[in-house]
Amino acid sequence: MSEKRFKQANREAAITLGLYAFFFLWWALFAFGLGAGDPADYTYVLGLPAWFFYSCVLGYPVLTLLLWLVVRHCFKDMPLDALDSIDASDSAEGGGRDMPPAGVEGRAAGGEIGVTADSDNSADSGSGKGER
Repeated sequence: MSEKRFKQANREAAITLGLYAFFFLWWALFAFGLGAGDPADYTYVLGLPAWFFYSCVLGYPVLTLLLWLVVRHCFKDMPLDALDSIDASDSAEGGGRDMPPAGVEGRAAGGEIGVTADSDNSADSGSGKGER
């Protein structure tokens, strides 16, 4: 199974690098292509030079939309934990993927954050401070 995860991660990395190479080419071609001439001959879009508008203003939303589409349709959500720990927690706890990893404190039965259900709070009981 881990080979599938590595293949998917490599695929996602290659897609991401390809999209950023596309963005760099988009930016460079518009910036240096349209901006190479005499500034007196520039055309303007919304009051900005066309080379700046197409390379910087329009390029970013186009890349953002492409990245959103790729993440939505090509990327897969997969666990990054070691497979043996996932398998062990699944069999021991009946599916334990919703459980926090061992050693992570969560909400106790009383609702207090940072206190686990098995912690001993007897050290505070005799101090007189913080009693309710």
